[in-house]
Formats: sequence, C-alpha cells, structure tokens
Amino acid sequence: MSRQDLIDYIAAATAFYGVISMEKIGQLFEEHTGIGFSRGNVRKFAEMEEAALIARFAVPSGNWFVYESIDDSGELETYLDRTHGKRYYVPEKDEMLRYGDQFYIPMTEEVQALQTFLTDQLGADEELAEDILLSVKDAANDPERGLFENLVRGLDLGRFEEHSEEELDQYITLGAAVFNRSRSWLHRGKTPIEAGEPLQLPDAHQPVPMKVQSEWIRYIRALVRLYGAVPAAKVAEIYNEQNHAEVRPSELLNLTLVALPAALLIDSRIVVREGKFMDALLRNGNRLAELEADASGKPYYVPERRQLLRWAEENYYEPTPQAEALRTYARRHLFKKAFQVDYWMNFAHRLILINKPPAQAFSSLLEHGQIVPKDEQEIHRLADLFFALYNHGRSWANRGHTPQEIKKERPTHVRAGSRVSDAGPSNSVKTVEKVGRNEPCPCGSGKKYKKCCGR
Repeated sequence: MSRQDLIDYIAAATAFYGVISMEKIGQLFEEHTGIGFSRGNVRKFAEMEEAALIARFAVPSGNWFVYESIDDSGELETYLDRTHGKRYYVPEKDEMLRYGDQFYIPMTEEVQALQTFLTDQLGADEELAEDILLSVKDAANDPERGLFENLVRGLDLGRFEEHSEEELDQYITLGAAVFNRSRSWLHRGKTPIEAGEPLQLPDAHQPVPMKVQSEWIRYIRALVRLYGAVPAAKVAEIYNEQNHAEVRPSELLNLTLVALPAALLIDSRIVVREGKFMDALLRNGNRLAELEADASGKPYYVPERRQLLRWAEENYYEPTPQAEALRTYARRHLFKKAFQVDYWMNFAHRLILINKPPAQAFSSLLEHGQIVPKDEQEIHRLADLFFALYNHGRSWANRGHTPQEIKKERPTHVRAGSRVSDAGPSNSVKTVEKVGRNEPCPCGSGKKYKKCCGR
C-alpha cells in the first residue's frame, strides 16, 4: 500500500471518529486490509508524515489522531471522557474512506427528505441546502450543548422564519431525523439511535396561539439584546404594560417546552436559567454573576413599544451621530466594500453592548478589521471616534442605558483623545491570524464565524 493510501486511511478514520488512538488505527487497518500495522509503525509514520496528515485535518497528538476542529478547540479530553468505555462502530473500508472528504454526506432516506424539503418547500438553493445538511451532520458531534440546541444551531432556523408554523415544525422534525441517523464522534461512529441516546424533541402542548407566542418571543429577543439577562417576570411586566395584557412569567418560561418556540429562542442564542432569559454568552464561567453585579441597582431602559421591538432584529443598533461618524470614517479610509463596513460596525456595537472593557474593545476592533493604523494620528482619530461611540452606546451592564444616561455629569470609561498607551497596546497589532470559518465568531455571538461576521 502506498504512502498516500496510508495518509488517506488515517485521515478518513480520524474524520469518522473525531478522536482515535494510534493503536486502534493499526487494528482497523489490519481488519480492513489484512496488512499488519503496529502502533509503533503508526507512530513512526505519523512523525514522518505529520504535515501531510495535518493538511488532511488529522492532527497527531500523543497516542491519538485528533480531528483538527477538536484540536483547535482544546476539547480532546472532553471527547475522551464522553467516549470512554464505548465500543467502536466499524464500517466497511470503502464507506469509511468516503469520510476523508470533509463535504461527504451519506445520502440516507432522512437526508434526502430534508434536502428535498429545503429546496422544494423552503426555497433554499443547492449550496445552502448542502451547507445545512453538513451543519446538521456536524451537530451530532458537538459535546458542549444539549442535543436539541445542537440541532437548532445546525438548522439555522432564522433564515426561514418567514415560513409558516407548519413548515418550520416539519423542518425541525426532518432535521431531527437526520441528526439521529448521523454518525457521531460522541458515540465512536454509531448514530444517536444506535447508541440508545436519540434526540427527543420538546413536545409539550401550549394552548396559546402561535401568533401570540411569536410576539412574546419578539419581546424576549429585544429585552435580552438590551439587557443580556432578564427575569421572566420583568419580560411579563413590560409586555403587559405595553400591550394591556396579563401574561404570566410561567407562560413565557413554558415556551421552552414546545419545539418551535424553543427552537426560535435557541436560534436567537437565548437560554433559560433560574427563571431568566439570557444571552448564551453569559452561561460561560462567571459572566452572569459579573453582569448582575455590574447592573445591580441600575434602572431598566424601556423604550416605547415600536422602538423596543427594533431591538429584536439581530443587527439593529441605534443610528446615533457617533455611530454615523465612525461608519463614515471606516467607509472612507478603512474598507473598500459596504458589507465590510456593516460587519465591522456590528462588531463594534456588539463589543460595547456586552460591556467589553473599552481599551480591550478598541484593540479587538482593530484586530477584527485587520487594521494596522499607518501612523499615530490615525490611531488617535480612530480612538476618538470609537470612545465617543462607546460613551453613547447601550450596554448590558447599564441595563440598556448608555454611560451618558447613567451618569451624565461624568462619562465613564476611557475618554476621547486618550493616548494609545493609556487605552491599551494597540500598537502591538502587527499581524492578525485569519479566523477559521468553522471557529466560534470572535464577536461572542456563539455562532460559527461563517454564520455570523464571516458571512
């Protein structure tokens, strides 16, 4: 067997299992070909052909081959823990080799049904349909979130939200069927069904019409975007006051028990914890506790209904004079294309909204745009524009208020015109590594880069 055949085999096995020991590679190879391939010989081959293997997304790591995305995320130990004691599913050699193509999708009945529904019912073109099928297949490999959340992230439900309730319900059901028949790294090549751990869709009955539930979801989206985290009781209070209604907090929380409303919330990166709706970013580490400490004692900013619901739109931010000034500068001096300006400005607003410390936010903004200011004058001009935006930007830490509104007599954070040495090491921005399309977006949205700022 040739050198390239061995590389192809190892790459395909790594793509199929996610993580596989060098010893197991040797055993599988002998089982498939009848040719002995000891662990020692596998290791020597990996050392000699490391670059070629990495180019095929199979990263040698100690006694293991690790798929590139797992290695990049530092999740090797997580996968080893989740697969400990599970038996390997061993496909036929030709079937396993197909997984060496990162775009390979087994065309099962479930996959064909979802593909047809995407193109015929939801109007997706072939490229989008293929991207979603790959995302659903990959969702079965994710160890970090719940199964339903993984599925919803893969379906990219927001693209099709204008379709009917019945169509979206069917879309979720068909997606779940593909998910449950996808070979999973978490089950060493078995499907969730074969492993006895299938995804079960939320199926509680909600007696409230979907039109009303949709309006509740719009309020939840808007308030989570403004506050980061908001008690269901506060959502109910604001909704009732603006709509002369009598919705109970428990009714809002019960949205998570019904498949479509629950999916729409997840697609908006909203999770529920201890009676609160919150941005998924806040479930990591101590972020929620830190936000609640920063926001403690501050009043909620509650605009009138029409203005409030603008915040339910994913990329809406108030068109302030400060935002227009930074946008104009970026359009004239930093970027050639309008969509680049849009993405960069959305990133700037997001940094302010999540209360990234101003010096760090400024540095992150330069890095995100791969901007290396040509001289000190340009650094100062950019800093002036950004910190003006910061002081007039709404943030979670201020419960939707701007720093100017919270404390008019003394704007907080870094003042406009500060020297760069005061604002942070922006002059250290020399080169910027490109963010991988499948890596988490650096804006903190929780989405993959290709489905967020990398679109």
